[in-house]
Amino acid sequence: MKKALLIVLLFAVLSSCEEESGSLIDIKSLLPTEVSYDGFQANWEIVEQADFYEIVLTDDIFFNSIIETFTIEGASTNFYKFENLEPDKFYYCKVRYSVNGEYSDYSGINSAQTNRYNLTFQVEADDGIKIFGELDKRLVNNDPAPLFLFMHQGGQDLSEWRRHQLYKMAVDSGFICAAIDFRAHGRSEGVYSPNRTKYPDDLHAVLDYLNSLEYVEQNNIVAIGASLGAIMATGISSYSEVTAAVAISSYYYSVFETFGDINVQNVFYITSEYDNAINSEMLFDITSGVRKIKIISRSGDHGLRLLESEDLVYEVYDWMSAMANQ
Repeated sequence: MKKALLIVLLFAVLSSCEEESGSLIDIKSLLPTEVSYDGFQANWEIVEQADFYEIVLTDDIFFNSIIETFTIEGASTNFYKFENLEPDKFYYCKVRYSVNGEYSDYSGINSAQTNRYNLTFQVEADDGIKIFGELDKRLVNNDPAPLFLFMHQGGQDLSEWRRHQLYKMAVDSGFICAAIDFRAHGRSEGVYSPNRTKYPDDLHAVLDYLNSLEYVEQNNIVAIGASLGAIMATGISSYSEVTAAVAISSYYYSVFETFGDINVQNVFYITSEYDNAINSEMLFDITSGVRKIKIISRSGDHGLRLLESEDLVYEVYDWMSAMANQ
């Protein structure tokens, strides 16, 4: 009985070896390289006897839906460059090869996340000072879309907005987003001065540049700022390029000291009860068009600290997107 069982097991092992010896060897995929905002390069080890390779691309990790299947002729090519993909998105690929009409098993799955489309820019103000900014967008095409302009607090730079949940949410939703460094802040030129009379000229230069981009919808820029940025957002709500603004902890007198006699319009004011809420209330009273005010009760928080509430982040996003799409 034991001898018969051993014979059966030996036969099974030999049969398995025969099947393996007749099958194609596995192909090994390598890590993707040359990742950009609209593509990446898939790589694999060369299989010398291959007639051609077949690589499958998808954005579904389970491969239930396939974007495209590509054939690469010859054994000596061990890479394929995917192009015209969406920025800031995960893609998955796997590869196999064929010899005399027989296909190997697919390789293991490799993934790559395309970069977010990012543009750095500089504009020159009337006095020659260069103002630095960055722009992010998700869509590759140049179909015009509204732009959200983010402006930082005093003593900060554009990075405080680019890492914020609201900025990322807007880009992910298809809006173009830009953030700038005010003069004497971040990577912009200039020497710090409490006199802000040059800021309106700086912002005119920034808005002229952004409005000239072919993928920015003409005169449909929604501005948002906190503290110093809120003063500027309130002020440029009067500019023709600006559809609306969000001002977090703005200052009534600073707006008019900086911009002069202007028509403030279409602004959502956010402030806290113990942080001179009267400033936002006074601005709200003289604002024309669509206006909104939110006062956080029992709080003295200022500027971006007010946007630590996820509910408020969504409320601001909903208001900005509604104003941009009206």
